[in-house]
Order: sequence, then C-alpha cells, then structure tokens
Amino acid sequence: MKGSTKIWICLLMLSIMCQQGFAQDSTKTDSTKNFRITGGAIPTYNSLYRIALTGAVFTSFKLYPDDSLTQRSSMELSPLVSFSGAVAFPLYTKLFFREDKWRIFNTTAFRRVPDKYWGIGYDQNINDENEEEYLRKQFMCYTTLYRRIMPKVYAGINYDLNYTSASDTENAPLLEANPVGLKNWNSGLGLTLSYDSRDVTIDAFEGMFLEFRSIFYNKAFAGQNNYEVWLLDYRQYQKISEKKNLILAWQALGRWAVGNVPFSELSYLSSPWGLRAYFWGRYRDNLALLGQLELRYLNLWRKHGLVGWIAGGTMANNFGRIDLGEILPEVGIGYRFEALPRANLRVDFALGREAKFGLNVQFTESF
Repeated sequence: MKGSTKIWICLLMLSIMCQQGFAQDSTKTDSTKNFRITGGAIPTYNSLYRIALTGAVFTSFKLYPDDSLTQRSSMELSPLVSFSGAVAFPLYTKLFFREDKWRIFNTTAFRRVPDKYWGIGYDQNINDENEEEYLRKQFMCYTTLYRRIMPKVYAGINYDLNYTSASDTENAPLLEANPVGLKNWNSGLGLTLSYDSRDVTIDAFEGMFLEFRSIFYNKAFAGQNNYEVWLLDYRQYQKISEKKNLILAWQALGRWAVGNVPFSELSYLSSPWGLRAYFWGRYRDNLALLGQLELRYLNLWRKHGLVGWIAGGTMANNFGRIDLGEILPEVGIGYRFEALPRANLRVDFALGREAKFGLNVQFTESF
C-alpha cells in the first residue's frame, strides 16, 4: 500500500473516531438549560489547507427563552492549524430575536494561508503551467440584518469590511500584474431579499431557500475600490423517503462582480461548497454560474450515510461571453457521519475535468 493511501485511510479513521467522541461528549449537555456549549477537534482536509486540525466550540441559546416561535441563536468558533502553515480563526454568529421578526448573521474571520493563483478567466485557469504560489493574509467581517416582512420572507441590509494582502509573489508574475494591486481594504453596503422554508438551515431535509443579494463597495465607505457584487442563490430539498432519510437536493448559484474588482473578490467556482474536484479558489472571473444535484442517503446504518452528486459550472467576464464549451463538469461520492443531531461530518471525493480530483473533510453539508 502506498504511503499517501495510508495517510488518507488514517485521516478518515481518525476523523470518524474523533467525531464519535465529540458526539458522545455533546450528549452530556443539559437540554433543560438555555445556554448550551459543546466542543471538540478533528483532522480535516481540503485542497487549500491540506491536512489540518480543526477545532469547534459551538454555543446555542435563546435570547428570549419564553418565545416558542424563535429558533435558538448560535455562535461557532472554528480555529484551524494546518501542516502547510495555514492558520484560520472564523467566528459564525446567528442571532434570532423575539418572534423571529429580526435576525442578525455575522461572519468574522482571519486567515493566513499559503495559496495558489492561475490568473483570471477560463483560458488562464485551465492551463496548469500558470500555477503560482504566494502567501495570502485575509480579514473579513460580513454582517446582515434581516427583518421579516412576510411569513418566511426577509429583507435585509448587508455590510462587508474585508482586507486581503498577497506577499511572497516574486515567482508569481500573473498575480503581480493584477491591475487592482496586491493589498486592498474594501468596504461595502447592500441589500438582501430572501425566502427560506427549510426545516433546518445547516442540514435541510425539505424546503426551499431563495436569496438575492447585492453589495456596493465604494471609497465613500472608507474602502479603496469601487465595485459591485450581485448574487442569486436557489436551493431546493425534497425528502423522497420518510423512513430512510433519502433526500434529493439541488442548487443553482450565480455571482457577478462588476467594476474595479480586486483579485480576491472575483467570483470563483471551486470550493468545499461549490465544485469540489478543483483547487479552492481556482477558476475565477467576474461572473460564475454553478449547478449541483445531490442524492443524500442519511442514516443508512445508525449515524452513517452516503451521498452522490453531479455538478457543473462556468465562468466569464460577463453574461455575453458565456461559452458552454467551457463548462467544468464534476461527479462525486461522499460519506456522512452524524456527529450531532442534524450536523454531519462529511468526507467528499470528487472527480472533474482532465482527471482533476479533490478530497474534502468538513463539517456540515456543502449546501
């Protein structure tokens, strides 16, 4: 057996064992208390961070314990340290106020990651010889304030403050030639309109999610660049079998960035939540269009399950330049372990164009 194969087998087994211990510890939480906290750490893997140790401290609580209409608020800190030298400290906060009339969602994160860059557009990104390495430092604070205006319909305001710095670019001429520069502070304000009928947002069995989002970055908001980002995200979940937890899920996503867009703010197809066969952040341009269809057989045996999916995506400078011959296809199969009720560890293997493949070990579903 090859050494690399042994590493993947050990990583998978260790992940499962750590998750089982994590799940057992979490059951000790007193469900009668308003404030609940669980925590643990597991080895994870994706194309960007490689093998890493990822921690998770999850707290949930109700801002109004007597309100039966409002779901529990939560905060999750997921620090990461990888063998590649990457470190990350993301904090995810979701606050639900009385009668679910108001919501505040926030993502705050710092990352220091050895990264790769292939350029902008299909022709540059498809060429493996364009691969360049650099060091990326990133900070972001993205907040959305929602107001319920109808049953399951929310309108909101977005604010995003982000910073990206690219260094160690001596051997990265494509990145050096980026017209917007290698260090950028960006600040933007925008609007959101969403419909959400999912039963559980992080692991939906049924329901629909549809969201339109816009954000305008401008020097008037204390940023360095003027550009816009438009996003449309549609997700549908259909429970095929009540007894076996057989779920059919699909997603259609479009993101379009217009103006003086920094390289770090361009739309990209490949990530643990998009096309999983390709390097995270590769295949970037102003416009990205993505579709996924996934069959999930959860709780196939006790807390273990399987998934399979097909997906595809394309990118272009604008809608008029979309070329169907540049679609990136993908097929994949995955393993699921229910570490907590309705919260899965996922191990996904995906195969893409020209034998590109990816392995992802992450918390929660891809969409």
